[in-house]
Amino acid sequence: MRLRQFKSFIFLAILIPVCATAQIPDTQYSHEIAYVAGGIGSEESAAIEIESKQWPLMLQFSQVDEKGWGVWISDIRVKIVNSNNQEIFSAICNGPMMLINLAPGQYDVVGIYDGNAKKRSTLIQANKHQKISIFWK
Repeated sequence: MRLRQFKSFIFLAILIPVCATAQIPDTQYSHEIAYVAGGIGSEESAAIEIESKQWPLMLQFSQVDEKGWGVWISDIRVKIVNSNNQEIFSAICNGPMMLINLAPGQYDVVGIYDGNAKKRSTLIQANKHQKISIFWK
């Protein structure tokens, strides 16, 4: 029990200074849908990760480099299409993370990086957080 308390203390001791100094990027809008894009640097990434629990959808973008390692990427064009096949969201993610405030429903999320598109389908439910990781080879 003491070891668990000690680990929790250490975690908080590390986390609190990061939260106190790091801020998430400003909220932007696409088709009246709020989003946050960023995650450059460890402090901003940590702040977005913490904030993500308050958003219905979090996207993370990465690719496999020439050595086979996964690396974060940015400048991804993100498009979201609803169940009526209407594009409801379009933005450029200038970091490896994006938070999007989508209403409950069924969506197709398309990420386009270096001319290559990846599509993921998702069901957004009320009061639930969804995380989608998209990677390119």
